[in-house]
Amino acid sequence: MTTHQLTAKGIRISYIEQNPASLKTIFFIHGNSTSSATWKKQFSSDLLKGYRLVAIDLPAHGSSEASQEPERDYTLAGLASILTEVVQELEMGPYILCGSSLGTNILAEMIPFGIDPSGILFAGPCLMGVGLGMEKIAIPGVDISPLFKDESPMEAVIQYGMTASLSSDPEDLEIFKTDFNKVQSPFRSLFIGSIFSGNLGDEIKQVNSISCPLAWVFGADEKVVDPNYLDVVDVPKWREKVFKIPGASHLVNMDQPEEFNKILAEFAGEVF
Repeated sequence: MTTHQLTAKGIRISYIEQNPASLKTIFFIHGNSTSSATWKKQFSSDLLKGYRLVAIDLPAHGSSEASQEPERDYTLAGLASILTEVVQELEMGPYILCGSSLGTNILAEMIPFGIDPSGILFAGPCLMGVGLGMEKIAIPGVDISPLFKDESPMEAVIQYGMTASLSSDPEDLEIFKTDFNKVQSPFRSLFIGSIFSGNLGDEIKQVNSISCPLAWVFGADEKVVDPNYLDVVDVPKWREKVFKIPGASHLVNMDQPEEFNKILAEFAGEVF
């Protein structure tokens, strides 16, 4: 696994890559206040060793630069534009897009930019659309405010981390805390401001406009987003189902990597 950088929309974007000789690529996009390290259990999986794996750090996250035009770039459309440019620069053949949490929103928002993946897998999806806002999909009473504040007490950050992930691996919480603290201000505050101002597309409509297979994977014990909300939403579903993995919360790929990797490998084997 090696770390590389490229420039997209004037921002130096960092990404990690494994198996660069493979022509079939899986691109991974992490969520709010995490990083490419979120996908370490996918990079170490024997089930995925035949694919080129590329995990990208969002702007102002991980080892990527902050934007010099944050009001433009720290929106869903801005992030989607940047990630589309990154994927188009790095693609060498057929590819799958895999996103977690906010990464799933970015994937949906990338569709109008003309992406052409062989398939898309949404992990811990939180897509919104007309009549389907954040208040409809979030589990009531869960404090997700650290994701939208530039400064939060570490106690609140840890509490959210332990809500979003049920992993028994103590290294996962340390990675989450490190990633959270690396996020460069004012990403979180500008991003939530853009959402409250309605600066997002109809993501449900957008995923219905693409013809490739779409896989949906929740943690069955999700504590951030209602894992049942897509059951009755009209979106294409690979194998005609929404996958729900027991023992996992919002960061399902970290909590239950073996089961998640099995689903991803079966999806990749079928769509490539």
